[in-house]
Amino acid sequence: MHRYSCGQGLTMLKEEEKSALTHHARQRLKQRVGLNKKSANRVADRALGLGLRHAELKGSLIKYANELYLKNKNINNLRIYGEHVYLFHDYVLITVFHLPRNLKKIAHKINNNRVPREVLCQL
Repeated sequence: MHRYSCGQGLTMLKEEEKSALTHHARQRLKQRVGLNKKSANRVADRALGLGLRHAELKGSLIKYANELYLKNKNINNLRIYGEHVYLFHDYVLITVFHLPRNLKKIAHKINNNRVPREVLCQL
């Protein structure tokens, strides 16, 4: 993988590591998130680069993520971005789920406690 560190274990994607989308992922982004084709690529890149990683999750949120990993054997990269869960295989977006209502508050709290990546990269 060609990633570089911005400090405190956070990583940013290099330009050549943009995400790719399957046909199924495009359909799910349109259906569940309401995005068109052009926006889908942009949001998938943001989710991959800025979303909460498995290592950053806590409590019932990590339990939910583990269940998703067990149900979807070909998934090796999970991100929580906004109110959705993005399931990737390497850099290829496979599908998108809504984050369950009871977990949105936990994800929002974890995200607010993170140091912004832009700040870390400037240090």
